Amino acid sequence: MPQDNDDTKDHKPPYEVGYKKPPKHSQFQPGHKRGNRKGRRKGSKNFDTAFEAASKMTRHITIDGQRKKLSSEELIALQIVNKAVAGDMKALAIYLNEVKRREEKRAHAEPAEDEPLASNAHMTLEEAEATYREAIKNAKDTD
Repeated sequence: MPQDNDDTKDHKPPYEVGYKKPPKHSQFQPGHKRGNRKGRRKGSKNFDTAFEAASKMTRHITIDGQRKKLSSEELIALQIVNKAVAGDMKALAIYLNEVKRREEKRAHAEPAEDEPLASNAHMTLEEAEATYREAIKNAKDTD
């Protein structure tokens, strides 16, 4: 019959083993290399850089019998317009959304030379602040 050793019976880890508390022997040992030792290679491109390069890439196509050189972005725009004109509803939705976005962008841009400036465009910062304070005071008085 094997002899009972008191050391093995009462052997307890130095702390409670459980959820997020692995046994010490299975934890990473200090000083050992682990994980991705070499890391990302120098000069390797991330997705954004690769996408940008592919978008700027030029291609040769024939339009109405003439050979033209267009970027990938121009080709995509041309395809969307052609499909929208041909009746593709998804392409038409993309096209109309882009037209709407561009019109909104133009509306928020600087006014054209022939458009008059707003009446308060000549105000200094101090004048604008005084007008603002007066409007707040009048709003409080009406309450």
